[in-house]
Amino acid sequence: LKLVVYQPDTIIDLEWIKISNDDYCLGDDIVVTYSYTSGNPTDYVVEFGDVASELGLENFSGRVNKDGTISFSIPEDFPAGHYTATLQLFGNGLESAKHTFQFVVNLSNEYIVKMWTDVVACNNVEERFVEYQWFLDGKMIEGATKQYYCDLDGLDGTYSLRVKTVEGEYLYICGKHFDRELAPFAITTYPNPAKANRDFSIEVFGLTASELKHAQLFVYT
Repeated sequence: LKLVVYQPDTIIDLEWIKISNDDYCLGDDIVVTYSYTSGNPTDYVVEFGDVASELGLENFSGRVNKDGTISFSIPEDFPAGHYTATLQLFGNGLESAKHTFQFVVNLSNEYIVKMWTDVVACNNVEERFVEYQWFLDGKMIEGATKQYYCDLDGLDGTYSLRVKTVEGEYLYICGKHFDRELAPFAITTYPNPAKANRDFSIEVFGLTASELKHAQLFVYT
């Protein structure tokens, strides 16, 4: 006869937490994955940090599932920034320690504005941003550090942006997708590039005299 004595768990050991991404756009679902090494938790509680709570995110609770995942959504009108929350597990009269996780909410892609078939810009009318770095399909575009970006092949893909605010905080602007379009007319300049304090000419092809009469030309330097 072999007698095995099991010692009941005295704690719930919440081992680790990770989230599904580093940063999120408005309306995205954040999936929190967790693992525990002891105890038999049946319930969880998520509590948001002071900043997120003041902005409207409400603490929530639920039943533990077999996948070890919890999810919640970012509201469509939630401000961009860095936020914290805690996860705690409960079961059989036991509870785990609270574990903190962080998540970043990006700026809305409404800041990204299509200026022309080959030019995209960041709307900085509020003078909130002081530095820019453009990305195409998630990859950094070398040297694209101005408020606007010109793709000589025409805009084609998902353009996103990392910006630095006047407060020194780095944030991302969620991507906006553009399909390549053919311009209804063409513009050429000579010389190109133009030189400071020197005359240069601009020729426009493909517009009628009537269209040119009401046209406006903007030059960005």
